[in-house]
Amino acid sequence: MNTTHHRLSPGSAFTTAFTEVLGEIDGYVIKNQLVAESDSDHLMELCSRLAAHYNPACACGLAQQIGCSVFTHLLRENNGLTGLTGQSYRLMPGRLRLMRGFNQLETLIEDVFEIPVAVVDAADAIQLKTSDGSARHNLIPHLEAGFIQEFIHWVSGGKFYQVMVSGGQPGWSVVVGKQPLDS
Repeated sequence: MNTTHHRLSPGSAFTTAFTEVLGEIDGYVIKNQLVAESDSDHLMELCSRLAAHYNPACACGLAQQIGCSVFTHLLRENNGLTGLTGQSYRLMPGRLRLMRGFNQLETLIEDVFEIPVAVVDAADAIQLKTSDGSARHNLIPHLEAGFIQEFIHWVSGGKFYQVMVSGGQPGWSVVVGKQPLDS
């Protein structure tokens, strides 16, 4: 029996997450559309559709939820997340697991969102600063924040941390509090 394991690309993970959260918008079923363009162009199309159908505050919240779902889909497919799913990683103490996770997050964000980021360890928070000079879409920071929120939830063993977008395009930051919300 020949079985091949299909891995989701970041573009198809966004498509799957978008459809999972929103379903069909305006008769447009995204999962049935074959996209020949790049993942970045496809992501812009998804963001444009989201912004066109919802007011800005709602679109930002939905974008954050879609970002959470993207991480979950990539994790299920183990697409570039091998360091997070191994038993040796999962058995580390929580603080060490979180710090090692942040070391991997910089590369992961660049791979998934095609946006260069730098992790800055501040006194009370960890900032993920983008250095993207091209303002692509105002919902991208919220997608990124949702992705990071779900990432931290995974690496911390189920704890919730404050995750928020700071600034705007170009060069926003996603700020993560160092203390869990339930401590």
